Amino acid sequence: MLLVWFDTHQRVGAQWSSEVFESVASTYFMQLELTKGAEKTLRRLRTQRQQTGFSFLGGGGRNGQEEGSSAADERIEAQIVLDVETLGRQAAALGVDMEKSEAYQRLRQSAATLSGEYAFF
Repeated sequence: MLLVWFDTHQRVGAQWSSEVFESVASTYFMQLELTKGAEKTLRRLRTQRQQTGFSFLGGGGRNGQEEGSSAADERIEAQIVLDVETLGRQAAALGVDMEKSEAYQRLRQSAATLSGEYAFF
């Protein structure tokens, strides 16, 4: 009797974990896509400012700051990729079937395409 109870609760726990994980991965994916869109807009504005050498806010040519910003962007992108990998490992440890998780597959693909320089997956 105890084995039946444990088996039932183990299956329900894995199903519950999968449902919660799908929700978390979907939300993370949507936020990542929004962030990527905002970043694309900022990069386009940065490029326009560099081409014209003019900024409405002043400080036309600040190449040193832009190089630092690029290095910071790369570190952030790398951290996001690592966070997605860690999320997947932790979900798998909870019994989530990662191969069946469509939300996680979309999230991994989105994180992998943050920058052409990163191919962690």
